[in-house]
Amino acid sequence: MTPALHCIRSCTSVDVRRTKPPSLLGAQGKVCPTPHKTQQRGRLVLGASSVESCRTRPALTPEAHANQYRRATSAPLGISLALCLLLPVQAATPPEFYHSVRPILEAYCVECHRPNYVAPFPLQTYKDVLPHAEMINEVTKERRMPPAQINPKYAHSFAQPYPVPSEEEKQTINEWVRNGAPEGKASPNATPSKRRSRPPVIDPAEWDLILPMSNTPYTVSADGDEDYQYFPLDHEFTEDVIIADTRIFPSNYRVVHHAGAYVFHEDDAQRVAIKANKKKHGIGVPFAAYVPGNVYSATKGLYELGIGLKAGSKITLQVHYQPIGVEQQDVTTLAIRLMKEEDIVKSFEGKIFLKSTFKIAPHDNDFELSGLSTPFASDTNLMIFQTHMHYRGASSSFSLVEPGGAETLLYEGPYNFYWQTRLVLKKPLPIKKGSRIRFRARFDNSKDNRLNPDPTAWVESGQGAEQEMCILSAFAVRDRTEDDGKKPSVRTPQLKLK
Repeated sequence: MTPALHCIRSCTSVDVRRTKPPSLLGAQGKVCPTPHKTQQRGRLVLGASSVESCRTRPALTPEAHANQYRRATSAPLGISLALCLLLPVQAATPPEFYHSVRPILEAYCVECHRPNYVAPFPLQTYKDVLPHAEMINEVTKERRMPPAQINPKYAHSFAQPYPVPSEEEKQTINEWVRNGAPEGKASPNATPSKRRSRPPVIDPAEWDLILPMSNTPYTVSADGDEDYQYFPLDHEFTEDVIIADTRIFPSNYRVVHHAGAYVFHEDDAQRVAIKANKKKHGIGVPFAAYVPGNVYSATKGLYELGIGLKAGSKITLQVHYQPIGVEQQDVTTLAIRLMKEEDIVKSFEGKIFLKSTFKIAPHDNDFELSGLSTPFASDTNLMIFQTHMHYRGASSSFSLVEPGGAETLLYEGPYNFYWQTRLVLKKPLPIKKGSRIRFRARFDNSKDNRLNPDPTAWVESGQGAEQEMCILSAFAVRDRTEDDGKKPSVRTPQLKLK
């Protein structure tokens, strides 16, 4: 039998098929029953009481409740149980969108799920969220979103690149969906966060140079093949400079698959080829990049690059566009912050594993590529790891191979094409001169890979997203010495740790 309420002894007829919520004290000091929750239009709303006839009586004061409890605890067991039925039962209130769910989405999702940004749909308003409620519950429960999560096994060593919801917050979303995803009442400040109402914009106060790819937008066709475009920038460096930080800002993140900045000298034949509109891939020396998920500056808050560009250097932006079914326009911009040579206190050494030619068979769910780097030239400190693959990329790992041959796994975890984050050690790891990095990349061309566009296809290496790439990187820093030379270059960058 369901628990009774205060008024049960006064009621002539009570529907006991469901529990009545607690009574409220009316204006005349009378007990007024609160309404039940019922389903309407897919959302939880307040409905009518099930009591057919009920006489009201004065509500119990706190002192009366206390006296009743003391009598109940001193009474025989049967009487105590009977009195317990007279106590009010507090019905749990399900989470509502504005009060409970929206703050979670603001904290973990809206950074990308906002209008005209990298995510496929916004999650700012109740109208935005409701059609995706079941999916949001599923992907957060399974740790598929937010996609920037590191393997929890290595959380003690690596910084989480972006915050992730707690188990309690996931449970809140689950309860909200299970109870019909109620909207609730919007508070006066329920408008979307202004800071996240649009994609990131360039703050001129943060940058010394702001270089758009052109004065007119580039038009991306609605359909067709993915398109690489090269844009020589107008700016020419008339004196030697040192770059502290960079960031690439697409104006239309929906169609920019990735972008890179390459530096050339005026007499470089490759730049002449670009001016002649001859497309080439991987030309010049790259020093800045944007990939999905890398929505912030690659180095901000960690260190300052010490990339040296000599007088006469020029920059070309390579932008990889992907059609989305509707004609779009974009102007991608490179922002640069400069630094003084005397501020450079660290030297930088990177190791890259790049497999340029390979083929994956249909339905192969465990295709692996691996390689061993060249030795580090001096004692140094490992700091950053990064992976770049395409849709079939499944996971990657990085191991330290010491000069004596001992091998230690540093990180192994899943890969997500849509959120390619850098793995940053909480504390740089000291390694000896002669140490190497063993890189491993695993691909999944099976139907179990949710991103796989066609598990029946042979997949060859190439630039397109439906082809595959394998680029794994490890970066280390150390104190600068006289052997590093007086000036850094784009090929031997140096750092200033913040």
